[in-house]
Amino acid sequence: MKKNKAFKFLGKRVSIKDSVIIEGVEDVHVSDDVALADYIHIWAYGGVYIGDRVIIGSNTTISTITHNYESPVMHGTLVMKPIYIENDVWIGSNVKILPGIRIGEGSVLGAGSVVTKDIPPLSIAVGNPAKVIKKRNPQFNSSNWYLDITECPVCSSSKKEELSQSQDFLCNSNPEFRFHHPKYKIVKCQECHLLYKSKIPSYEILDKYYKTLETNYEDINYLFPTDKLVLELINNSDINNLKVLDYGCGSGRLLKEIQIKEGRYGIEINEDAINKAEERGIRIISEEDLVDEKYDSFFDYIILTDVYEHLFKPMELLEFLSHKLKKQGKLIIVTGNSEAVYYKNRIGDYWYFKLFSHLQMLNVKHAKWLAGKLNCDLSDAIECYHYDVPTKIELKKNIASFLFFIYQKTNVFFPAIWNLPKIKKIKNWNYPILNSYNKDHLIIILKKR
Repeated sequence: MKKNKAFKFLGKRVSIKDSVIIEGVEDVHVSDDVALADYIHIWAYGGVYIGDRVIIGSNTTISTITHNYESPVMHGTLVMKPIYIENDVWIGSNVKILPGIRIGEGSVLGAGSVVTKDIPPLSIAVGNPAKVIKKRNPQFNSSNWYLDITECPVCSSSKKEELSQSQDFLCNSNPEFRFHHPKYKIVKCQECHLLYKSKIPSYEILDKYYKTLETNYEDINYLFPTDKLVLELINNSDINNLKVLDYGCGSGRLLKEIQIKEGRYGIEINEDAINKAEERGIRIISEEDLVDEKYDSFFDYIILTDVYEHLFKPMELLEFLSHKLKKQGKLIIVTGNSEAVYYKNRIGDYWYFKLFSHLQMLNVKHAKWLAGKLNCDLSDAIECYHYDVPTKIELKKNIASFLFFIYQKTNVFFPAIWNLPKIKKIKNWNYPILNSYNKDHLIIILKKR
């Protein structure tokens, strides 16, 4: 087969043998580093998604179309269902994959298998019909990697409301942390209004993850909208000898923009980030250093930018940091805003919670609760974009999100609309679109009394 055919999407470094036959190629998404061996036959009219680094053996057939066997006359009764083959799947020779199947990430299908049901991630499946006989790399999903959260991580209340359950997924955030994340529920605390996951990675795993995380992404040449608002607040301050602490400062992207020569302090655990921050004239101190009494009532501003959602025990840290603020000093928390998520019944699959190191999400009600507990006033709560958003992209993403949830709720809403060229692909989505193009962040400003 010639690769210049009009694929829906064709990634880089793709190998497709000339003997491969694909019918309906315009409905096929092929990601990077995919290899298709000889004599594969794909009927793709219902939509086929092939993820990164997928290997498919010779003489395999993949069909998204079938017939309605309940019809008296089956001829001409085509039924189309999409097929999803997720990242890092190995499909052996002579495998048959039937319509509507999802092959979970990292799975292996033995030669000659007939796949009639979804295959979970990291599974080895064989036979007719294909059955899972073994799990790959069980240490990736070891129970001691995860903790069940039975009470609110902030206020310790067990009074809660379950909002949504996620689907399981494979984490690819870091080459050293590629493992299967089990399903979790999103729970709302009825005391402090926090939204949190019911199952999270252990402290040891998160600590190791942060220490090995690459920091290149922090060395960007522009500021996020949230950064600009925080800097405007601090740089317009008339306080003499200003002292600012950025907890989780990374490589100093934010602190380097603060217009003071002295008084810029940061806490960071990643060694590469520490080195870059110190090159920028930022004074790095450790949490052990911060315990020293000389830092009590020391700082005018303490910033937690995209930190709160990662904290294991948020209240312990906030109480500790509040003692380090001067009277009338300000604690600035920049984090996700749960009220920006329109469809709470699918919030478990919202992009913010799909990041495995994001453990919770707050809102204005939670901020008010925090203020009361920390002996602070809620000076402001600013809803804002995390990214600069062109209006056209924002509108496009929000319309796509709206249509996805409408279709999930009822596909009889104006039935003809789902067959329009630009819209019909929504029928094949199992997850909400990654939409970070709305005011999904909050800047919380707590002023110490």
